[in-house]
Amino acid sequence: MGKSRSYLISLFVSMVLVLSSLLMLTVTEAMSYPLNVYSGTWVNPDKNTNGVTKLDIKVDRGTGKVTVKVWGKCQPTDCYWGVANGLAFTDNVSGNPKQVTKGILAIYTPNFATRYLIIKLRDRNTLSLEVFTHFRDSSTRKDYYKSYILKRDNAITLSREDCVRFNPNRVEVKMVNNRWKIVDGNVWLFDFGRNYREALRSLQIIKHYKMDQICYIGRPFSSFKYLLSSGKAPSGSLPGEDCVSFNPQNLQVKHINNRWKIVDGNVWLFDFGPSRNQAIQALNVIEKYGFREVCYVGRPKASFTYLKR
Repeated sequence: MGKSRSYLISLFVSMVLVLSSLLMLTVTEAMSYPLNVYSGTWVNPDKNTNGVTKLDIKVDRGTGKVTVKVWGKCQPTDCYWGVANGLAFTDNVSGNPKQVTKGILAIYTPNFATRYLIIKLRDRNTLSLEVFTHFRDSSTRKDYYKSYILKRDNAITLSREDCVRFNPNRVEVKMVNNRWKIVDGNVWLFDFGRNYREALRSLQIIKHYKMDQICYIGRPFSSFKYLLSSGKAPSGSLPGEDCVSFNPQNLQVKHINNRWKIVDGNVWLFDFGPSRNQAIQALNVIEKYGFREVCYVGRPKASFTYLKR
């Protein structure tokens, strides 16, 4: 009878912890991302931690099933906690976690304790992890809570942004070697071939938004360019612009027809050919600056492309 009572108490405590954990998912602010963004290996940058050192999250693209592997600090090598199924939570009862995930709950049950893990994304390369540990054995150890910040393993950072500054008050359209270009003094910035009108329109856009930096991913053969105004994304509008809006939280890097692309649902936005790394870096750029529109001069073969928030 005593054992049964202890078990029921333990079960009750576990349920309270689960409900508390779920409440934390709704109360604590978390970024919304498609479920597949969680997939990958995440490491704790704190080398002196005595807790969780690594997570490996797998998401089945077909079923949406989530599995979570965890490693904790041990000597001489980290301890493997094992693998558990994860439950993905969306933002409402009719939502689809494949499209919008607010967080993942995973429960580990080693012999002596139950651990509840709450996993939430702060951005595409930063993850917050909360661990609630409930001891089920007869020890005097007290239940406790720990939190961690983990980084995506081998994440491509923006520390290598490749940008060229120019003076928007000084730029002009010039004919150079029988081609119309936008130049800043002797520096050629944009080439429009024989299309003078598109060069003038692009110059108008640069001056309107006071753009003063052009940045590249993948030079010398750049797969992605973006312009900044005083270090920020251009914002506002200009009559006659040709822009396509997108939801940055829905963007994904996908391998389509042997080419890496950034897509919003079924819409292909940017093509990076064989370079997955450049696609990921471009996605990081879009998130960093909050770009929400891609705009063109001269479609279908645009001579000038820029992004806005």
